[in-house]
Amino acid sequence: MAPTIDNCPALPLAPFGDSGDAVRTVSVPAPGSVCFTVTVERPGLHQVRGTGNLTATFSSGGTPVCPTAGIGFNPCHLAVGTYRLDIGNHAGGYTGETRIAVFPLMPGPGCTGPVSTDIGAPPTTGTLSDPLGLICHSFTAEQGALVKAHLQGVSGYAQFNGWITDDTGKHLCNVGYACVLPAGTGGYRVLSDVSTGGSSDPLTYTVQVRRLSDPVGCAVASVTPYGSGPAAVSPVPCRTFTPTTSGSYDIWAYDAEGISQRVEMYGETGQVCDYECRLTAGVTYTVIGGDSLRITDPRSSQGCSDSVFAQPQRYTLTEPGEIDCVNLAAPQGAKLALMTSSSAYAGAQMGVTVRDATGASICWDLPAVGTCTLSGTAPYRALVTGRSTSFTGSYGLVVHRTDVSSDCRTFPAGDFGADPAQVKATVEADAFADCLKIPADAHTSRELLDITNATGYSSLDVAVVDEKGRRVCDADEDDSTLARCSLTPGLSHTVLLRSAGPPAEHTLTRRDVTATARGCVTTPATAVGRPSAAGLSAASGRLVCHRVTTADARDTLHLDARATPYPSAFALGVYRPNGADACDDPSSGCAVSGSTGYQVIVEVDKEATTTPAYRLDALRIGTAAGPAPECARIPNVSYGFGPLVATLSEQKTAICAVLPTMSGDRFTMPQTSGTTLSGTPTPRLYTLADRQNGCTERHYYGRYECDVPTEDEWYPVSRPTVLLIGMPWKPTASSVPVSAKFSCTYAPCGADARTIGTVTPGTVGAGKVTMKVTGTALHEKDVVELTSGSYRARSTTVSVATDRRSMVVALDLTSAPRTKLYATVVTHDAERFARGQITVIAPLRVTAAPKVTGTVVVGGKVTATSGSWTPTADTYAYQWRANGVIIAGATASSYTLPSTLQGKQLSVSVTARKAGHPAVTAASAATTVKGVAPKATKAPYTTGTVKVGRTLTLNRGTWTPAPSSYAYQWYANGRAISGATKAWFTLTNAQRGTKITVRVTAYRTGHLNGVAWTRATSAVVG
Repeated sequence: MAPTIDNCPALPLAPFGDSGDAVRTVSVPAPGSVCFTVTVERPGLHQVRGTGNLTATFSSGGTPVCPTAGIGFNPCHLAVGTYRLDIGNHAGGYTGETRIAVFPLMPGPGCTGPVSTDIGAPPTTGTLSDPLGLICHSFTAEQGALVKAHLQGVSGYAQFNGWITDDTGKHLCNVGYACVLPAGTGGYRVLSDVSTGGSSDPLTYTVQVRRLSDPVGCAVASVTPYGSGPAAVSPVPCRTFTPTTSGSYDIWAYDAEGISQRVEMYGETGQVCDYECRLTAGVTYTVIGGDSLRITDPRSSQGCSDSVFAQPQRYTLTEPGEIDCVNLAAPQGAKLALMTSSSAYAGAQMGVTVRDATGASICWDLPAVGTCTLSGTAPYRALVTGRSTSFTGSYGLVVHRTDVSSDCRTFPAGDFGADPAQVKATVEADAFADCLKIPADAHTSRELLDITNATGYSSLDVAVVDEKGRRVCDADEDDSTLARCSLTPGLSHTVLLRSAGPPAEHTLTRRDVTATARGCVTTPATAVGRPSAAGLSAASGRLVCHRVTTADARDTLHLDARATPYPSAFALGVYRPNGADACDDPSSGCAVSGSTGYQVIVEVDKEATTTPAYRLDALRIGTAAGPAPECARIPNVSYGFGPLVATLSEQKTAICAVLPTMSGDRFTMPQTSGTTLSGTPTPRLYTLADRQNGCTERHYYGRYECDVPTEDEWYPVSRPTVLLIGMPWKPTASSVPVSAKFSCTYAPCGADARTIGTVTPGTVGAGKVTMKVTGTALHEKDVVELTSGSYRARSTTVSVATDRRSMVVALDLTSAPRTKLYATVVTHDAERFARGQITVIAPLRVTAAPKVTGTVVVGGKVTATSGSWTPTADTYAYQWRANGVIIAGATASSYTLPSTLQGKQLSVSVTARKAGHPAVTAASAATTVKGVAPKATKAPYTTGTVKVGRTLTLNRGTWTPAPSSYAYQWYANGRAISGATKAWFTLTNAQRGTKITVRVTAYRTGHLNGVAWTRATSAVVG
């Protein structure tokens, strides 16, 4: 027992959680104090907890160490030693009983954890039986991490005073607030005392620690396009958002009724906003909550449609919180009138806001008929919402330009829908007969002009000239009936029509192919291996449009419109948001990157009879982080690779792989057996840097050849590639098996030249052994030869590492001489590499068997010794057995014995392994597993008069489990009394003045023996 100071009773240090017998109950007079002796075995912060308005002061040698202002405040840093603790009632307050405990705040017993810091993890439930206890839960996080802890009572009233600490116990931040874990800390925990309002009932509570920086499991949020509802409810109550541009964002959550709610958004150092957020590009923010979420970038125009001036348009808000966007093709200073109606929803009103290119609001809260002068920076957008965020339904919008006029008939913008806006023109032969006007504010930078007559062909010469006289595009009867026009931004254009044949009525349609194209069906890019998109109907037009979208402009997409059957359709063009061509040859598929959306224009043959006439593959083969995760990583291509095995269909149209290729590499893939090259799955080999496809068809040879483009003929450079294997362009069945094996034409391909490194180990045991060969571009047919005189051993291959930088070979050296053997690696193409000598010695053997140490009793923990081996083994593996039978899962060196093994013979086998030696197993001797010793649940005791000549009788107490027999030994002052082994004993003069005790030994068959003592009697009198 530790010494006390000034007769102050000892107060043991309390564990976390329920403090148990470490609490002392005292009454402190007023004024006055009580004292305790506190022994500190570990230096660190200690906190005194108790009830009542009291003070606590530690002192050492009469000198105060760190007086505190009150119980539960200002923990005291104590060095190792013994201290006097004075509990004072100087305020003359409560004088009843108070409970006192001292808690070390460093890591110690009773602290549970670690608590998961994943945001989606459920809270951890804890219980606290004693309200004086100190809650402690550990969690794992890195320095600099942003975390937030939360404590909540489940049963009864509970008020928590919690904080986050490190292994010192010091206060880092309060529970309930975001906290950046400072540098130089570790061993993080949540500590809290709790007030239960005077209740003594056990408290059930939950604790949750959320890592807000770099969270795990959160859905990735993105800017919500216009024309779309908020992102769906997230199963994990958090999302991360990384803006691509700095500036202001509007961020709202929506409950199940569609009512907007403010959000909790956190940055690297804490909460940054709750709905209007100024965010920094490239910084990842965390939004807490799983409700549907809308992030609006006021600078964005993604999802916007084009306005057609003076033509009413109908739109539909399909989801609560949805915002529609209409591009207003008018210059700065233009005067617009905007009118809305919502006849489809009686009584509803629409909210209209006009923003400029910077996202600034030019006009807002416009009434049903409103006006707006376009200031700020063009271009402009009208944003339309319901007055209530829960509104859904149809509405109408018409935009009029009130400050310009046009002489020519206006050539309206068409779309890719079923009924595009068109212009009819009838002209005479060889004469300029008509003009159309494309206003400066009603076109985009890239458009298609489609000219047909009743026969389906054009007999017009068409020229498009901007207001500055520059000819931007044209078409005539000898050219295509499609004109790809790069219209001059900010200028109006005149379309000149001239007859190029007999008089006829012509139909002209112009279609936007930039990001604002109308009638494009949004087709999100999918992961490789997902279903293809069905082609669109072209019943009323031969052009259709897909707007292929992806979340990140750094994604790389494979786009291919595959005719079903060939040649019923083909991709006419793939365009970036600004209308620029995204790839050179879209008709055979291509890879694109650099945008979050692409317009894929497909021309459907007018003779096509199959619906759909094509399927669209829009597959994400690369991300900002590199190749898509769905692509298999091929670690080495020295001699080729594969087979890549799959079954393709319209539900899984492709597979992909990432190859570590070099410029100049060439691979060949033969056509599928039993079919033609057109019926063979189609490979495309895309370079990651510039997305060139290096695969070509070699029909004559019945194979595909895939080349990595050469940058320098003499000095190849690294050019990693992504291989995509897709559906044949003429599939013979709906399901197409793939077993694609590629051969390197000029081996070795890839970055590794062939080298031979080491053959290890240098010393091996006689017997069947394995050895390891290192190098680069190793081949399955490379072998190791060991020779000495007439002796020769030749290896077989066990395995080759996927990166071909190591291989394991097997050799039978049972009959090898115990001497040095010469090692040679012979490559698959007969090149020889001498690799020194290998020494053969006697194989590994046991010199002392393993043993089982510890008490072999149910619930006890036993440990196996490995035994002694020569030569010394590298590793040992253990297997425990009961009655000689393997115990499943018992493969550690230690084993805790379950009750099911009682009475069984326990043994352990140890398998020793050493590199270059056969594995050897040795077993320990078996020993019987015994049950636990009986335990006295009621202690034995004696009855009778403690006086010479009188007889004391023993009551042996109550035991469990029930013993089968007992033994007794009487003691006087701790010395055994010879022959006193009965359940009674008559005191003699020899025992006068001594105190009598009895040791009771309980026996139970198959169990350890139990022992209990009676309490000492008073001294024997004469």
